[in-house]
Amino acid sequence: MVPIMTAAHLACLRATAVALILAAPVTSRGNYVTVVDPDTVRVDHFEGWGTSLAWWANVVGGLPNRQVYADLLFGGLGITIVRYNIGGGEDPARRDLPTEYRARMAGFQPSPGVWDWGADRNQRWMLREGVAQGVEKIEAFANSPPYWMTVSGSVTGSGDGSTDNLQIAMENRFAGYLNEVTRAVSAMDGVRMNTVTPMNEPNAGWWSFGNRQEGCHMGRDQQNRMLVLLRASGTSRGMPELLNAAEQFSQSATSASIEAYPAGTIDHLAHISTHTYSANDAVGLRELARAVNRPAWVSEYGDGGANGLQMAERIRHDLNVMGARAWIYWQLVDNAGGWGMLKN
Repeated sequence: MVPIMTAAHLACLRATAVALILAAPVTSRGNYVTVVDPDTVRVDHFEGWGTSLAWWANVVGGLPNRQVYADLLFGGLGITIVRYNIGGGEDPARRDLPTEYRARMAGFQPSPGVWDWGADRNQRWMLREGVAQGVEKIEAFANSPPYWMTVSGSVTGSGDGSTDNLQIAMENRFAGYLNEVTRAVSAMDGVRMNTVTPMNEPNAGWWSFGNRQEGCHMGRDQQNRMLVLLRASGTSRGMPELLNAAEQFSQSATSASIEAYPAGTIDHLAHISTHTYSANDAVGLRELARAVNRPAWVSEYGDGGANGLQMAERIRHDLNVMGARAWIYWQLVDNAGGWGMLKN
């Protein structure tokens, strides 16, 4: 498989996005014109552009021409942030789950007490290459705990997606799992995980059994317990990582989770992360982030608009209105419609 977009195309797309971010519409003779003012500061201390590595790196990291992809993405786009997906790992007896083949992530603990540190080779190769080419920040995140920690016995979710799929009795073990993986992968691969989170769109109702990917419903009470346990587990291992939350699908859901956490939990958040597939409360989340003195990040967004204009408009709004200090796209490589910067 060969990427169909050149470095020149990527540079042009990046320049277009930056211009739209800086642009401010003004009325002139009844028409709108675009004025680019490099002296106008929309976001103080912008921290970078990024991508999630799941799921594309799980496939592309194993291709013979993987270096071509890495050079175009990290060298061409100047990506400085990546989200590294700590896989849960499905029950080996369920070889057809998750139903999306590229989302079948290997876990590092295939059964209780058994560790496999040779797992996830493809994504880890791309992670190392990204760091070698300028990635500065790594966000570790989990879509699901290992199957044997779940209520349903599957990383794809609970029965109908409306109930928590992490067993309460396994919460402490899941915190230990995440911290041990971040510690071990950092040491083995010569990277540094900056933050870790146990959740991804945790209040969503679509993480049902038999889903196309790993996913875990996690109500706000369990979110808070997991963040507290994750911090305690990391401290006991002498780890410097901070946390991020709430990684919800929409801005309003992220605000609702953050508002439900006690101050002691918020104190250990490096930043507030939201997805903006449903950008429904940019001002509210911006003001909440300011009130708790934490930066707001957009940690995930994607669309099928192949010309890049929809993405550029989303970037402009997220930075100008929400004040996002980092912006992270979902799949940089995809073969579905207009998703992804490169098509394989």
